Amino acid sequence: MKALVIANGSIKNEEFYHSHVLKNRFDLIICADGGVKNALLLNLTPDVAIGDFDSTEESFLQDVQDKGVEIIRYPVEKDATDTEIVLDYLIDHNYSHITMIGCLGDRVDHSLANIALLKKLLAQKVYGRIIDEKNEIYLINDKIELYNKKGSILSLIPFSEEVEGVTTNGLYYPLDNHCMTKASSYGISNIIEEDFAKVEIKHGELLVIISRD
Repeated sequence: MKALVIANGSIKNEEFYHSHVLKNRFDLIICADGGVKNALLLNLTPDVAIGDFDSTEESFLQDVQDKGVEIIRYPVEKDATDTEIVLDYLIDHNYSHITMIGCLGDRVDHSLANIALLKKLLAQKVYGRIIDEKNEIYLINDKIELYNKKGSILSLIPFSEEVEGVTTNGLYYPLDNHCMTKASSYGISNIIEEDFAKVEIKHGELLVIISRD
């Protein structure tokens, strides 16, 4: 099953999300706290909203409640972000593909924490990605195949201390069984040159970031 997570980060271009994300079919749309505002901005009615709702105006919350959205409240003082609680909910309900929007923005701490949460999904063998107007972010421990991304910038950033056996196809700067280390910017700003591109690794965890200017 596929789920769309809407968090409280930056959503600037509504048309982008409708043409690149919402054209896909999702079995569940779920908001993390202030993501309720982003859902309404995109003219979406979520199925579920989870959080402490400390960053959601009561009028927005009342709006989705009136539309029959299931509201699951958590205390403000807790040991996980609302986005992590949403991901735990989806894992518990056996969702296998999770797309996350509104997860990046001005709060660097939240942006980094949300990227790190891709590790939680990877550990559960759940396909996960974060997407905004400029970026798609994946975390892999084996391979990823990319279609119709020709001309995009592709950056590879080790998430583990070392990533061994990095091999790529369809990129301007090819890698063949390369070892990458965390304390290096070696993998930044490659270019996808083909309609089909592939990144494979033998050991470790690698962030794959596709960027659009």
